[in-house]
Amino acid sequence: MTTTSGYSGAGGLLRDRIGAASQPWSALVLVAPVLVVVVATRFSGFPVARR
Repeated sequence: MTTTSGYSGAGGLLRDRIGAASQPWSALVLVAPVLVVVVATRFSGFPVARR
């Protein structure tokens, strides 16, 4: 997929429409759900083996 400005994908779309300032915020939006999953599995996914 090639856009008129040479960028491709969602990152290019954000950069074309909003500018480079949108990239840190879009990364934060992508990282937030990952952190939720990591914290949730830390408490319930892998219980500590007690000896």
